[in-house]
Amino acid sequence: METEIKPGAKVEFFESKKLLCAVCLEVKNSRVLVLTEQDREANVSLKRILHIDDELLDVEQSRTQLVAALQEAAARRQNLMNRVSVEELWDLLHEEEGGFDSQHLAEMCFNEEITADHTSAVFRALLTDDLHFKYKGGLFYANSPERLEQIRIQYERQAQREKELAEGSAWLAAVWKGEAAVELENREHYVQMLQDFCLLGNEASRASGRIRTTGQVGCLEGG
Repeated sequence: METEIKPGAKVEFFESKKLLCAVCLEVKNSRVLVLTEQDREANVSLKRILHIDDELLDVEQSRTQLVAALQEAAARRQNLMNRVSVEELWDLLHEEEGGFDSQHLAEMCFNEEITADHTSAVFRALLTDDLHFKYKGGLFYANSPERLEQIRIQYERQAQREKELAEGSAWLAAVWKGEAAVELENREHYVQMLQDFCLLGNEASRASGRIRTTGQVGCLEGG
């Protein structure tokens, strides 16, 4: 992040997959001490900062006042985000090879004076969408129609796999406990899928929460 961050600047970064609004309290070396809208202090790497406001908050205010200002800003940005049509933006830009910064995109989305709230709203909308644009080096690039279709197919396949895994796990748990279970249309497919998930999946450790052992799957093959 090349832009200088000063104490009092509102910044945004991801925390647990949520884009948080925070105020910079101190910058030291490559880290930023911030107070977030959740009334929590965090020591954040400069590389994690995605959006910086030019307008500064008065850090001499009370903590309560700072948090209230951050929450108000976050609410404004969320409301503005709901006005951003990512698909319409993509329709306009998908034939362009270059990238676009959030200021340029905000000017295309809003017919009003553009503030940091507007640029943040665009940022939030495009990062949340995760389909029509990719973010790289501070710029957003529109995915090609071919790439867009590839991503859609990947999402559909992943959603179907998660659905099948949930259904198969629920069925397996019921059978293992000796409870009545709705018979699956393709029982062999689910058994094989669960075995593959346990034996070959890169998230096998997480599977233990749903399926205690692969033997539980194997015992169902015979009946």
